[in-house]
Parts: sequence; C-alpha cells; structure tokens
Amino acid sequence: MAPQQGGNRDAELERLRQRYPRWRIWRGHTTGDYWAMPPRGHPVARDLISASDADDLARRLAEAEKRRLPVIPALPVRTPRRYVPRHGAGWQAHIEDLAAHLAGRPAADWRTRWAELAPAYQDQQRRLR
Repeated sequence: MAPQQGGNRDAELERLRQRYPRWRIWRGHTTGDYWAMPPRGHPVARDLISASDADDLARRLAEAEKRRLPVIPALPVRTPRRYVPRHGAGWQAHIEDLAAHLAGRPAADWRTRWAELAPAYQDQQRRLR
C-alpha cells in the first residue's frame, strides 16, 4: 500500500471503525502506528493489536474476528539498560494519552510529558541497582 496522507488516513480509520464497531481503533499521533483494542470478553484477542499501516491492522482485525485465530504478539526486543527509564516514561505517557482518548479528552503534549516523567524513572532505576 502507498503511504497514507492526511484525510486518507482518517478515511481508513473511519472505515475500520465502521467495520469493527466493538473495537477501539486509533492512530498514534507520535508514532504513526495504528492500534486496536479488543472488546471486553473477546474470545481470542485479549491484547492491543498494533500495525504500521491501516492495511496490516485490517488484516489482523480480520484474523481476530472472522477466523478466530489468536493474534500473533510482537517479538520481544532486548533494550539496553540505559534506555529502560526513557522507555518507562514513554510508555506511561502513551498510557496517559490512551486514558485521555478513552475518556474523550484531548491528549497532552507527549514530548513534554515524557520530559517530566523521565527523571523520576531514572531515579527509580538508580535506587533499584
């Protein structure tokens, strides 16, 4: 699929939301990745599904809904220790954005929130050594 631009992305997201109304579907404003959260009690999918483009997300959703196949999780990645606090701060910022999205609130500025959280995660890492 060719790279998606502006309104094209919005149209793809809306098409996926209409096709899978029970799922929460969105595109990360910082990463650009596409995400879907399964409905409660889904017989197969219990974790977030992510994809780099809308076509891949559509394929993964179809697998989870129509074929009832388990969603293949991402392979684990070994992160060097020095990056762990920054990753922790980033994940917390993303979770806070997700919570805001689900509550119908606008997301905070991701980079500002990450910069606020990173020192606390670095302190925690130093205390745990």
